Amino acid sequence: MRHTLALTSLLAALAPVAAGGDFVFDLDFDASSIDWGGDTSLGPMVMTPPTFHLQGTVELSLATGGSPVGGGQLISGGDATVVPDLHAEVTAPPPLPPWLSFDLAGVHYVFGSDPFGVSATGDFTATNLTVTTTAGTLTLSLAGGTPLVFDMTGLSFNSGDAAGTIVETGGSLRIEVPIDIDASLTDPTTGLHIDLFMLGTLVGEVACALPSTYCQTSPNSVGAGALISSSGGTSITANELVLECAGLPSGQFAIFYYGPDQIAQPFGDGVRCVGGSALRLPPRPTGAGALSFSLDHSALPAGGELEAGDAAQFQCWYRDPSAGLSGFNFSDGLSVTFCP
Repeated sequence: MRHTLALTSLLAALAPVAAGGDFVFDLDFDASSIDWGGDTSLGPMVMTPPTFHLQGTVELSLATGGSPVGGGQLISGGDATVVPDLHAEVTAPPPLPPWLSFDLAGVHYVFGSDPFGVSATGDFTATNLTVTTTAGTLTLSLAGGTPLVFDMTGLSFNSGDAAGTIVETGGSLRIEVPIDIDASLTDPTTGLHIDLFMLGTLVGEVACALPSTYCQTSPNSVGAGALISSSGGTSITANELVLECAGLPSGQFAIFYYGPDQIAQPFGDGVRCVGGSALRLPPRPTGAGALSFSLDHSALPAGGELEAGDAAQFQCWYRDPSAGLSGFNFSDGLSVTFCP
C-alpha cells in the first residue's frame, strides 16, 4: 500500500484500543528482521545496513475459544526499537559527496490492527496492520548541504492485510506477522521524491506465567499447616488446571475459593489471603489429608467466569475441629494468571 506524505507533516498516531486479555510479547530479535530499500528522483538508494531488526515488545489483546486462541488484535501498547540506526545515500561520481544522505535514528514503532479471528491451526489475517512511529528522527542532506532534521513521531504506515500465525510452543504463545510496507515521501519545497519499502517478519513470544504462592499458612491439628499448589497449565482453552492442597486434617471437608485481591487478614485459626468478591468451589472431602480439584472453566460459579489475562487468587478453607479453637483454618494463597 503506497502513501504520499510531505516530510514536514505528521500523520496522527494510532489510537489505543481498549480491550481485556492483553499480553505483552517479547520480540525475537534475530527472527524479527526487516529488509529495506528505496529509490529517489535523484537515483537509486544504497542502504546501510540493508536489513535491520526490531527489539522490544508488541502488545496483543487475545480471546479464548480456539487452539490456542480464538481471536486477537494488535494494540498500541508495546515498544519496538529499530536496531541499528539506518543510513542510505544516493551516490555521486567520485570525488563528489553523495547527492542525498538519508539517516534514521532512534526509531521506535508500535503496531496495531483490526480484531481478527484465529483458526484451529493458529492461522489469522490481521486487517489494517498499522505501523506507527512513536519516536525517531529523519535527517536529509542534499549534495553535502545543510542537513534537514524531521521529527518522525506520529508518522504512520499501513501494511494492509497480513496473514500470520499464533501457536503454542512449550508453554509459550508465539506470533509471526509479515510486514510489507511501501511508502512514498515527497518534499514539497525541493520536489525530492523518495520511494521506500520494508519487507520482513515480526516475531514475538509470551510465556504463560507460572502460578505462585503468597501469604502464609497457619499451624493446624496435624502439623505446620496446609499448603496450596497446582498442576496442569493455566490455559483456559486447555482447561487442565488442578488445584491441590496438602497437610490437611483427614476425614474433614474443605473447599477452594477464589477472588481478585490478595490480602492477609487473620480469620478463624489462620489467615484469609483472598479478598474482593470471593466465590466458592464445591466442597470436597480431605480423605487422608490431601485435596485436589480440577478447575472446569465451563462450570464456574455464576459471575465468576475467568478470561485470558485475568489474575485470580485461590485459597483452601478447611474444617479442623480437633484444633480446639475456631474449628476452621486456611492454607496459604495461590496466584494464577490465565492464558488463552
